[in-house]
Amino acid sequence: MDRAQRQHVHLAMIRLADGDRAAFESVFQALWPVLSTFAARAMSDRADADDVAQTALLKLLSRVDEWDRERDAVTWALGIAAYECKTA
Repeated sequence: MDRAQRQHVHLAMIRLADGDRAAFESVFQALWPVLSTFAARAMSDRADADDVAQTALLKLLSRVDEWDRERDAVTWALGIAAYECKTA
């Protein structure tokens, strides 16, 4: 993911955290492939990886208001995914 894509995710996350439900699709479209690929590399089973990526994305979306806007949104998402991989 290049810098422009990260910035796009960051801005969409800000909108989502502010309650703009229209930003959901942008966040999902940008982060699902990243989280899915990350989980697939970390897990030995693809079905488990998909479950982990889905759980991570759900946690991220349900806790978007806790995200520190001064920090990179993609890094935060990957941190959640890493935790889910370790606990799966």
